[in-house]
Amino acid sequence: MLNIIWAGWYKSSTSDKLWGVLQREDGAYYNFWCKRGARMQFKLVATDKYRHKADKGYKQIDLATLDSIYPGFMEEANTQLIFGILSGTVR
Repeated sequence: MLNIIWAGWYKSSTSDKLWGVLQREDGAYYNFWCKRGARMQFKLVATDKYRHKADKGYKQIDLATLDSIYPGFMEEANTQLIFGILSGTVR
């Protein structure tokens, strides 16, 4: 299972992007990012840092908002992350 440490949304006239930090049960942190409606990408990271994205205009959002922007986010993130780890596509 995944926990959301931080999720942010950046929306301007030409951008509509999500970025955040997830933590797995084993304690590993993963950044996720995607354009709205696109497939998520992941990167294994050493810490749960996210302040730099808040400084770049990403607004922190809660799980309900995240789910309204990307319906079924948690299930999709879990599936895509596991598949990415197994297939070697997670950086």
